[in-house]
Amino acid sequence: VTRQLKEKELTDLHNRLQEFYQSAQEVLQKKEKELTDPIVAKAQEAVKKVAQKGAYVAVFNTTIPSMVYYDEAAMTDLSTEVKAELGIQ
Repeated sequence: VTRQLKEKELTDLHNRLQEFYQSAQEVLQKKEKELTDPIVAKAQEAVKKVAQKGAYVAVFNTTIPSMVYYDEAAMTDLSTEVKAELGIQ
């Protein structure tokens, strides 16, 4: 009986730990989104303003892998203008 009781206690403890871990992950993800969403929105607005000023048809973030083909030599890097729009040196 004692061994079964210990096994049940360990199983219960393990389950509680798993639930805590899952809950902590959810809280962390929510907080990360809460903190990054305004930054991403501000960056997107800056890119939009710079693109409109330069009359660009499309702007790609080349730091994030994607399925888009582009000729790097023919591209215009807007990083400097976007940073200026955001007030970043």
